Amino acid sequence: ATSYLSDGNDDRIQAVVDMGIIEVLVGLLMRTPANTDVQIPALRSLGNIVTGGDALTQVAVDAGVLPALQAVQGAPKNSIRKEANWAISNIMAGSQQQIEAVIEAGLLPGIVTTAIGDS
Repeated sequence: ATSYLSDGNDDRIQAVVDMGIIEVLVGLLMRTPANTDVQIPALRSLGNIVTGGDALTQVAVDAGVLPALQAVQGAPKNSIRKEANWAISNIMAGSQQQIEAVIEAGLLPGIVTTAIGDS
């Protein structure tokens, strides 16, 4: 349900962020053992949130989304890896600081690995 709520303009995304849902979504990605039925909607919601402006993206970065995305980049399920990489690409469309944070978190090799594996 949060993926539908978070899909829209910045006002709509801000309303979802104000509910405090980002930390919950990050926690769902970090949970072990992984529950793929939960990870995909959590990734879609986070991906929607980071399509917002730089301030909304920064809230997700500050909440620990980068380590959570790195944790699922190696998931056996291709759809999870693709959702994670979509969210990462949205963060990379943000500020210089956000781009640097993605690079410093070591997320680019996972994108390349998924891209090579899909070809």
